Amino acid sequence: MGERAAVRTNKMLNKISGLYVSKTIGYSKDYADSFQRVFGKATSEDASKRGQVGNLRTVDFETGPLGLEIEWSAPPVLLAVAADSAAANAGLIAGQVLVEINGRDVSESLPEYEIEQLMQQRPLRMKIGDSSEALTQSRWDGVRQQGLLQVSGAIKAETCEELVAFLNQELHRSLKSADGRVATVRNWAAAVAMDPVIYKALEEMLRWDGPEEGLGGALASLAGLDSRLCALHAAMSMPGAAAGRVRYTDTPGLYTAAIALEDVSYDMGPVHFWPGTNTPLAHDHFEQGPREFLDQREPAAPLLKAGDAVIYDEQTLRCESENRSTKPLPLLFVTFLSTHGGEDTAASPLLLPSLHGRFRLRHFRPE
Repeated sequence: MGERAAVRTNKMLNKISGLYVSKTIGYSKDYADSFQRVFGKATSEDASKRGQVGNLRTVDFETGPLGLEIEWSAPPVLLAVAADSAAANAGLIAGQVLVEINGRDVSESLPEYEIEQLMQQRPLRMKIGDSSEALTQSRWDGVRQQGLLQVSGAIKAETCEELVAFLNQELHRSLKSADGRVATVRNWAAAVAMDPVIYKALEEMLRWDGPEEGLGGALASLAGLDSRLCALHAAMSMPGAAAGRVRYTDTPGLYTAAIALEDVSYDMGPVHFWPGTNTPLAHDHFEQGPREFLDQREPAAPLLKAGDAVIYDEQTLRCESENRSTKPLPLLFVTFLSTHGGEDTAASPLLLPSLHGRFRLRHFRPE
């Protein structure tokens, strides 16, 4: 294969792996065939490079499509999980490793016909695990190429409860007038102080044991240890809150983690993201015809559990959706500016002046 042909093929594979999600049997046969033609079949050496599989759990699917894109390597890796799909509702995320299907060990290469037979079975029981190296590669590629990724268990359930109580107090205080009346709002957002409960949550979510570990490891790899805290705020979408406008930031090197403090259902109005729009070219096309641009693309709306997070490039197009539920949707946001992203000179309304320039990501790294 010539160099130009290889470049074209790699671009095609990147597009497929990022955007295609099978709606029928749960994986893309065309992708698997193309991957093997270019890179060859996975070997036992490839499998060993993925590291040890841990955090095993079993997931059952009774009927219907899964909404999964799977790389049929050894072991198979989940490349993409469709928003609001059976797989997403089961808590599966890109980067996890497939160990068994209906009791059949799939950690080694299987014939194509057997893979198709297994994936078409219903009910379907999968054993899923985490492989740190496979997860790392998928995560970093997900943010850099598609603009976002999901991280499970960024903070503990009890920390979420403490944060919700703190934010309710802040909300009440900020809306209370001098005569004691409390205003009613549908959407509330405010910069938050480095209160002990906030600092505890930041330490919990940003600490890590290595460059491939959790939220802290993701931000360290994306933005660098010396990346600067440039926004720290909370938001609540109340029942009846209208959808927000589609927006993006044109500053490169800004990475935000949005942490759900309650379990998020679709009718609560989760943030919608348009994957792959974190580029100047995508912004130009959007500005030329916003409606046409968005109609041609399927948004992703991560349904997070309490304590889960989404990391996204601030250049990614996104908007809040309408809250049609009876519950508020509380979120905590923390943004870091990459060491390669330029100087953060402007004062942000989403960071208290007393915190400007004081914290870098390395401050939350355990000794």
